[in-house]
Amino acid sequence: MSIIEQIKAGHLEARKKRDQPAAAFLSLLLSECQKPGKNENRESTDDEAIKVLNKFKTNAELNLHHTPANQIEMIALIYSEMTLVNKFLPALPPQLGAQELAQVMTAIIVEV
Repeated sequence: MSIIEQIKAGHLEARKKRDQPAAAFLSLLLSECQKPGKNENRESTDDEAIKVLNKFKTNAELNLHHTPANQIEMIALIYSEMTLVNKFLPALPPQLGAQELAQVMTAIIVEV
């Protein structure tokens, strides 16, 4: 299932649960993810959707950083939006430790 299809399913689920803030945010997220493809009369790719999701994530992190600590409702809203965005981003591969990285690099050098 593509990222856009996942967002559509999440949007439908939020509407069925009558979760208005989530439904509104997912509607915005969906339209922004579809824009790159619509501009060229085609479906947006997962890579294009990931770029949009990362932009939303970065903006949410910046908003969180600049939101005063006493604005608890705003902070909660930003966290809920970040949670929704992270739900649709692919998981990062596991990070290698220094020793594991050295082994991989050695193997690559030996091959060359």
